[in-house]
Amino acid sequence: MSESVLALLNRIRSEIYEKTLQGTIQYERDYKILLKHLDIARDLNQPIIVGRTFNMLGIVEQYMGHSESAVVYYNQAYETFAQINNIPLMSLIKNNLGELYRLARDYPQALRFYEEAKNLLVGTEEDTIRSRALIDSNLGLTFLAMQNIPAAKRQLLSFLELVKDETWLHMDALLEARCGLAEVFLAEQNYAEAWANANLALHLASGRGHTVVLADIHFTRAHIAQADTSSTLLPQMIYNEAREALNMQTSQVSTARALYQEALYQQQRGNQERARQFAQEAHAIFAELGMEERAVHAAALV
Repeated sequence: MSESVLALLNRIRSEIYEKTLQGTIQYERDYKILLKHLDIARDLNQPIIVGRTFNMLGIVEQYMGHSESAVVYYNQAYETFAQINNIPLMSLIKNNLGELYRLARDYPQALRFYEEAKNLLVGTEEDTIRSRALIDSNLGLTFLAMQNIPAAKRQLLSFLELVKDETWLHMDALLEARCGLAEVFLAEQNYAEAWANANLALHLASGRGHTVVLADIHFTRAHIAQADTSSTLLPQMIYNEAREALNMQTSQVSTARALYQEALYQQQRGNQERARQFAQEAHAIFAELGMEERAVHAAALV
């Protein structure tokens, strides 16, 4: 009986994670389900499922923009895994905390947590490709956000080398890494390689229903089209594709976050009017959702 229950808990948790990638989270429903599953896992004395459920609660809260609550759940997950000395899962939580701070643009904190995630694995049997690959990819994306192009390129290429023989096991990270490399090559004005990586990411993402990543890929393709004077693709047409991907989501939070990130990108490159347009849209959504801190950040770009 308990084995079938545990299998059900694992399956539903995986389905909720997939919904965060597809932008289809039903927050109140999915949150309550996870809390109920947490009680069941505790009653069955299953610490790994308890920890994984805390982690999933952190992911959902982070997705919804509830950063403080997400940190609490991630820390509870870490403490649960530490009690049973599960090194790979302890490292995973440190990585997730790094991701949270990267998206919050607190890059020193993000780098600290990624390094802690790596250090946990050093010298252990758990220091495997699967454990290290995601950290390398996220480090690369952090350096890219910091506009440290050489470091970003080094880390993202290191990730690709690590996963070259088992790419299917790292598809979500692979999509982000290819998209990141496209931005790296764009910064180097190597438009051929920028297009190659962006188009490969688009090809790999097609049919997966991961609208959040798909929108990011289209934004990157629009960036290349803006810079590459030899391109026959109109940037506005690609921006429209990005918006179509965003419109497929049921999560307004995810849409606002994508628009805000694009506003930041345009501001950093001196495109003030375009930055203002994206920031205004993001601000309106954040304000409507009562996400005051995020709304203030978006308003600062208007």
